[in-house]
Amino acid sequence: MTPEQVELGYRLLLGRRPERPQVIEIHVNSGRTVEQFGWLLMQSQEFRMRMRDATGLVGALPPPPPAGVHAMPRGRALDAMPIYYFVHIPKTAGTAMWKLLGDMFHPFVHFYHLLLAEAGGEAQLAERLAKEPQLLQGKLLVCGHFPVTHPLVRHAPRRKVLLSVLREPVERAVSFYDHVRSRADHPLHERIRDVSFSRALAEFPEFADQVNNYQLRQLFGTVEERGIRRMLTENNYVIGRFDELPRFIEAVENVTGLKRCSELITTNVKRMPNGMESGADQPDFAAVAEELRRRNAAEIAFYEAMGPVRVTVSTGAAADEGA
Repeated sequence: MTPEQVELGYRLLLGRRPERPQVIEIHVNSGRTVEQFGWLLMQSQEFRMRMRDATGLVGALPPPPPAGVHAMPRGRALDAMPIYYFVHIPKTAGTAMWKLLGDMFHPFVHFYHLLLAEAGGEAQLAERLAKEPQLLQGKLLVCGHFPVTHPLVRHAPRRKVLLSVLREPVERAVSFYDHVRSRADHPLHERIRDVSFSRALAEFPEFADQVNNYQLRQLFGTVEERGIRRMLTENNYVIGRFDELPRFIEAVENVTGLKRCSELITTNVKRMPNGMESGADQPDFAAVAEELRRRNAAEIAFYEAMGPVRVTVSTGAAADEGA
């Protein structure tokens, strides 16, 4: 999609321009087709209220785009199914998974970044979730860069199942460092762009925070083994390895009872700009890798022990609230 198409969609369906330029950018980079974007706007409460004001009724929405597949299995009620959260950890094939899962759960999907943009910030979103428990009621899947401790998860309207992909910690740290330096729109770009990997780790806490056991903290809210075991026991998880994505998708299908309706496409490979070397090619990378292994000892131990897929919900159980 183009920025012009996004703005036109807002004008036609919501009667206004997007609230801020960042919203346009989010939609342009979402990977959706124009039809899927239009359907997303028509699911919003704002569109429904506008139709009610115009007609006095909330009419039935048009059918979803032909390419989409209705996520509701025949004979099943939405409120009898769990709500699924895809906890997207940066640099773990999340873009590919958003597209595949978004199609798989269509049209019952909410995207965290859109909720955040609509609310105007984290505090406002937390307040809205507390005041509007119905906000997530009509959804099956919430996707985004949020931890399990986020109000989105705490205010789950039904039993929840947490989905995520983990990547080998040192490999992910390298990819994240390269990503920050090569993306001018990343919040850390200006500070990290001309800084070596070793300096970034040692001198920039904001960067180090996102590579020090970050995956464990996002998924479990702790790096302690006892706390992780408790979370795995008390919550439903489907966690896959970055190098075993097909098996992760199969596990999600088995747990949800839904079937994928698009292929997994992992082409989100970014090249470093001319004259900028990857962190893995810097002269002191061996020392950096050793430091990363030291810092991520807990995460490495979990990753190596988890197997291709870690499932803590019985096959089919998450698809039936009574199971």
